[in-house]
Amino acid sequence: MIKTITILLVFFISGMLFSCGELVLGPDPENTPQENFQLLWDDFDRHYSRFELKGVNWDSLYIIYQPQINSNTTGEQLFDIISSLLSHLKDTHAKLETPYGIYHYWPKKFKRNFNPEIIESNYLTNAKQYRAYTYGKLKDELGYIHIKSFTYSEESYKFIDTIISEFKNCTGIVVDVRNNGGGNSSNAEIVAGRFTDTERLFAYAKYRNGPNHNDFTELFPAYIKPDGDRQFTKSIALLTNRYSGSATEDLVLMMKVLPYVTLMGDTTSGSIGGHPITRELPNLWIYRLSTGRYYSADYESFEGTGIPPDIPVLITESDSLNGKDTILEKAMELLQ
Repeated sequence: MIKTITILLVFFISGMLFSCGELVLGPDPENTPQENFQLLWDDFDRHYSRFELKGVNWDSLYIIYQPQINSNTTGEQLFDIISSLLSHLKDTHAKLETPYGIYHYWPKKFKRNFNPEIIESNYLTNAKQYRAYTYGKLKDELGYIHIKSFTYSEESYKFIDTIISEFKNCTGIVVDVRNNGGGNSSNAEIVAGRFTDTERLFAYAKYRNGPNHNDFTELFPAYIKPDGDRQFTKSIALLTNRYSGSATEDLVLMMKVLPYVTLMGDTTSGSIGGHPITRELPNLWIYRLSTGRYYSADYESFEGTGIPPDIPVLITESDSLNGKDTILEKAMELLQ
């Protein structure tokens, strides 16, 4: 007999909890190529949130790929088939990890417009390092913070309090998230809370909640609010590039609503977090899929396109060879 039990599925975004869902318990699925494919396809069919956005007909893809699998399909062949299936989504949060390789989509290569060695050598006075942070003073009493990732423990990001304290007399701060591919959005929230003057709406989110691909919850508002002992609310330049993605784009949305923050550099990656969840197949392969859709405070979606800067600035090949970070220099001019 198949049993149904109610469980609490918790979605967290900026201090809000959302819950829903039932879990169906039955016999353990068989570890066969056909069953592993079917389980993954069914899970995406039921929970994935971006079919309409990506223009993907998931049923049509099933007709193409399912017949390619039989009981004699090898692990390597199954990996290739599922990777080809997922490639149609063009989603950086759709991921497959196996002994035969890892499938992880990333858009075409872009110019990075960022070289940390140039910044530390030519711009920073007494550069300091702490886990994800590189920070120091620029000329004219400007502070600089580069956050390379949001993948460290939450506690480590609270070191931002020490940095803000050191920069309390600065006239402005450059917050650099170029090449930050993301991580945990709650870590981004810790950082943003140190630059927020008052509680502000910064985004909306909705989640798949039914069998149809367009079944979603209502839109839930997300807020950022001051956090920590001290907030820096003077002029801030936030630097981004095409490799600023996922949780980093959450930070950009949080900072974007602050009237004293200016976004500079290049457009972000367009891989804004969609509340990805991770699953395991009977063959122990790990996969990930997006279950939510995010929008800005103005109801704009940046998935697949990226968040554009207020002031676009690129670094020429000549400037880079001469040790110049044009984006940082423009930010310093703005803050002076």
